[in-house]
Formats: sequence, structure tokens, C-alpha cells
Amino acid sequence: MNKRAFAIASLMFFLAGCDAWPTVIDNRSGQNIKLRYHDSSYEEWSAPLLIRSDKAQRLALEHWVQDMVGLRINEGRSVYSFSYASLAPIRKACASNLVARRLKITPDCYITYLGKGQLSSSFAKPENLSIEDAVIVR
Repeated sequence: MNKRAFAIASLMFFLAGCDAWPTVIDNRSGQNIKLRYHDSSYEEWSAPLLIRSDKAQRLALEHWVQDMVGLRINEGRSVYSFSYASLAPIRKACASNLVARRLKITPDCYITYLGKGQLSSSFAKPENLSIEDAVIVR
């Protein structure tokens, strides 16, 4: 094996050992929300997460927006549900391929909840982002 191939193989080995918490939900709705999501790797939905106004949370380890098949947000008395099809623009804005995700070279995807069922997403980190640890609620 030549030096270049060895260097690439070594880099891939070390990158594969990195943790990835690649999906961030940023709540800019002006009020606290409860969020649940459904990752295609699991039969069940996530536990409900409380995300305070103007705060953000990372989803679980290795949960990529490309694998998200559903999202539910409780905002006040309103419930907004997003199906796999309705999440297509979110996945497109944070498009990546499986190899890049597995090598941990895909940037984080920031999903911003703007309130009243409106979502946006980008690889660009939002200004004044304040990430908190997850708070699971019932």
C-alpha cells in the first residue's frame, strides 16, 4: 500500500470513531415547544423533548435528518405533524450522502422552528445559537 492510500485509510479509521450528534433543533418560536421525532432505525417515536424558547437541542447520537420519517411539534395548544414527504425540503437543504455521514464529514444540520408550523434548515449555524442538554418530558 502506498503512503497516500495508507494516510487515507488511517484517516477513515479515526473519523469512523468520532461521535456525531448531527441534527440540531433551534426553537425560535417565542414559546416553549415539545418535540418528538421518528428515526427510520426505530419502530417507536422519540421521547418528548422540551425545547425552551430561543434554545436549541441536539437529537440523539447518529440521528441524521435524512433518516427522519416524522416530526411532531406541540406549540401551546397546537400540534404540527410533519410526514416523511413534508420533510423533503428539510432533507434537501441538508443533503448529504451515506458515505459522508458515516465518515463524519457532513456538517451539522440546523433545523429552525419559527413557530406556527414553520420550519427551515441549513448547514449554516444560526446566529446566537444556544444549545442546551435534552430535557425529556411527559
